[in-house]
Amino acid sequence: MVLQPRFQMPSRRTVTRGCLAMFEGEREQLRTWFKKFSGSVSLTTDTWTSCQNLTYMCLTAHFIDSEWNLHKKIINFCQVSSHSGEMMGRTMEKCLLFWGIDKVFTITVDNASSNDLGVRYMRKSLQSRGGCMLNGEFLHMRCGAHILGLIVKDGLKDVEAAITRIRLAVRYIRSSPNRLVKFKECLEQLKLPTNCGVCLDVETRWNSTYLMLDSALKVRKAFDLLEVKDRAYRVEMADDLPSDTDWSYAEGLVPFLESFYETTVKISGSLYITSNVYMKEIFGLSLLIMKMGMDESRSIREMSVRMREKYDKYWGNFDNMNMLIFVATVLDPRYKMQWVKWLIDEIYSAQDASDLLSKVRAALDKMFDYYKTMVPESTVSSSERNDNVGEDDVQKIGKIGSWMSSMYKKHKESKGYAQPETELERYLLDDCENDEDQSFDILYWWKTTGSKYKIISLMAKDILVVPVSTVASESAFSAGGRVLDSFRSSLTPTMVEALICTQDWIRRDNQPLVVEETMADILEFESEMEAENTFGPMVVDD
Repeated sequence: MVLQPRFQMPSRRTVTRGCLAMFEGEREQLRTWFKKFSGSVSLTTDTWTSCQNLTYMCLTAHFIDSEWNLHKKIINFCQVSSHSGEMMGRTMEKCLLFWGIDKVFTITVDNASSNDLGVRYMRKSLQSRGGCMLNGEFLHMRCGAHILGLIVKDGLKDVEAAITRIRLAVRYIRSSPNRLVKFKECLEQLKLPTNCGVCLDVETRWNSTYLMLDSALKVRKAFDLLEVKDRAYRVEMADDLPSDTDWSYAEGLVPFLESFYETTVKISGSLYITSNVYMKEIFGLSLLIMKMGMDESRSIREMSVRMREKYDKYWGNFDNMNMLIFVATVLDPRYKMQWVKWLIDEIYSAQDASDLLSKVRAALDKMFDYYKTMVPESTVSSSERNDNVGEDDVQKIGKIGSWMSSMYKKHKESKGYAQPETELERYLLDDCENDEDQSFDILYWWKTTGSKYKIISLMAKDILVVPVSTVASESAFSAGGRVLDSFRSSLTPTMVEALICTQDWIRRDNQPLVVEETMADILEFESEMEAENTFGPMVVDD
């Protein structure tokens, strides 16, 4: 209005009608596309209570199209009456029926007991409609980021005192503009960057605690100088001033937390494949916990014991593990089965490793047999016949090439290698791709080179898309918080769904979800919801 006085502000009703019309148009287009889509989808879901004290549930569909493009679409953001498992299951069932989605491969949820009930309800529902692939054996995928959070929280239980004192110091300088100005004066005096941005954590979010400690350590000298120059700081903090021991402990802790943080970020993507690196990242943390157990610091060693107990609860009990995390790694042409075997042997005892490898191979064979029924027999037979070298091929490669091939074949036979009888065996025996190639695009590989494996490529399209984190659904709530803040708390659930879903649908498909920014949004949103007092945009309180 100030820039263009002649602009006529549309009425609230006009804006509402426009938003709903766009929502309904985009929804109908997506619904038509889903009805033509013959593949399976994997789902993530989470719930959230708004400032209206209403519970919302978000359901996100993940899938790969015929051109091997990865998609993420929010297909439901609706109000539910409770957080119960049955309510979650009924809502998902109703949503899938509306969209015409028949085949669901996995449902990724956090570790709440109500989610277990919801997944069981969905398994029965999908089985009754014939849409539960492999009888739902691999349907339930636990959120890896949530499990990592539980592991770290258990590790930090007995060291809260040191972290609390540093948190109180950070809270002090963030509690008012005048205090922040004094702290910046200390930074200037020490010739430290004044835009370093010391952030306050949300106590329920361990990754925000890592970011707080990491940022505070970089300006530790400024906190020491503030203690000398600011009497109010000394008086208010009293016995809670961070000691040298507290800072030293934080310095030893941050490198380990950094590894957990980086893993969380890596497995929490939504528009790049995460299932193929999940096993590598999680088992890498197992080795890190072993390393922590040999640390010079007693507190770090004790922390590793608590972390190991929680780690083994989820990834030490094979019955609680979804074998898809291993199969997805096998379907990465850089690793395959030999790499999986090597890593399992590194982590587990000989007997446990043998038992786990047997379960992985059984799951792999079961999936291959299932997908083999989807490919015409003539196509499979033709593909397998092409594996052998015929007379025409001998003429093309020449006598020397034929002679070398014959020698290599005899070498393999002398070493006990059997001629591959199935497409799966051929894939596993073929050479791996270079695992040091940072530009490797696994979806492009399966679209081009991997297309020669008719059955395995079908498996890869369903398995690689499986999300190992619920961040894709959880990030919708940070957007929900901006849509439904204290100034717009009168928005109806229908309008909230229209705004959230349309925003997601009109986003460019090749625009990835920046996990670091999304997680920062979630942390900021939660801290604002929990804050009792605010002093402007710089204040983030518990």
